[in-house]
Amino acid sequence: MRISTILLFAASTVTTCNTVAQAERRDTMPLIHPDRSVTFESRFDEDEIELTGTFLPRSKTIGMHTMLSKPGKVELERDNDDETFVYKMESLPSEFYTYQYIVDDVPTVDPRNPNRVRDIADTLNYFIIRGGIGDDYADQDVPHGRVEKVWYPSKIEGTPKRRMTVYFPAEYDRNRDKSYPVLYLLHGSGGDEDAWSGCGRAIQILDNLTAEGRCKPMIVVMPNGNVDLAAAPGADPANPDAKPSGNNTSSMLGRIEAAFVPDVVDYVDG
Repeated sequence: MRISTILLFAASTVTTCNTVAQAERRDTMPLIHPDRSVTFESRFDEDEIELTGTFLPRSKTIGMHTMLSKPGKVELERDNDDETFVYKMESLPSEFYTYQYIVDDVPTVDPRNPNRVRDIADTLNYFIIRGGIGDDYADQDVPHGRVEKVWYPSKIEGTPKRRMTVYFPAEYDRNRDKSYPVLYLLHGSGGDEDAWSGCGRAIQILDNLTAEGRCKPMIVVMPNGNVDLAAAPGADPANPDAKPSGNNTSSMLGRIEAAFVPDVVDYVDG
């Protein structure tokens, strides 16, 4: 492939992640109502169930060096049948939202919502409110690009091969002689090469914006910026038990930046 330009090397902390909002059915949660209000309904044996999600006001705590912020929590109420816990959120803006239940202080996925995504070490449920920016995150009937997980040789000590995610626009395979711009997109702390394509919904965003003419067809390279891991947890045969962590301070010492051009950019250009 021929590359015309490097557009951007972007660093961003992934905080939220989405897919098409579920139809209003009692067997699939949450219920998305026509007025964009949302009902969460769950059944657990415990006496108290809490809900945390990106649609709730964020709480702030003092960290060692900074003010930390995380999604707020609410307690679900028992329904009339005394077996069901319910919480109803008022009308939400169009967006991509994630959530978890907290059962006996343990983060727990919603078993009635099959839409799940990994954010570092957490598994989150998600839903999308359509009719606005949420449409950009949704799987739509548009031409879809191709995604490859690519292993490349690396000079970073301890990881002689590393993995990156590469997105090719839908037209790429029909136009192999065409030059395409390249966007290099790096995740936030604790992420890996799956962060943007999974939790970040980058593939859906690229497909939708390209189909609507809101961005030019481009190749997008999403490298793994976690210096201690060659690939996302479970993807490295040499380290199958690797655990993700948001506190990977060793990635902040410049080794990823030093290897970025000779390892990643030169490989892609080649």
